[in-house]
Amino acid sequence: MRISAKSRYGISSLIYIAYNSKAKEYITLQTLSSHLQISRIYLEQVFVLLKRANLVLSAKGLRGGYQLSRKPDLISVYDILMATESSLFEKTSSQNIAPDRFIDLTVAHFLLEKVDAAFEKMLKEITLENLIADLEKQISQSGFMYQI
Repeated sequence: MRISAKSRYGISSLIYIAYNSKAKEYITLQTLSSHLQISRIYLEQVFVLLKRANLVLSAKGLRGGYQLSRKPDLISVYDILMATESSLFEKTSSQNIAPDRFIDLTVAHFLLEKVDAAFEKMLKEITLENLIADLEKQISQSGFMYQI
């Protein structure tokens, strides 16, 4: 599966925020940009989408930045992808590609609808909390200390 850089950056940023803001601190885009090595200007575009989808809260000022709008176990990968790349979830329609329009309808309505539903279900089951647990596992198995 290929998702856009925008979606990967959104997921990575929210993992970083969830993992590093234990006390409801705000994380700046500059911190995210520096740590994740992503353009701050590009992150601004991503965070407009994440904020519009109510996945993050923002604060201005000296201690401003972004934090999650809800607990990591309540934010799914589906939520993030819907915010950053909603075209992934557009329903397949009949294209009349097959010479027989009934075959085409069968492919669109039976096969592709089932694939879409399974894909959506799986992404809704994977939460930021799951991703953080895997991050912690990767860090512990590497033997390195993870510090900011």
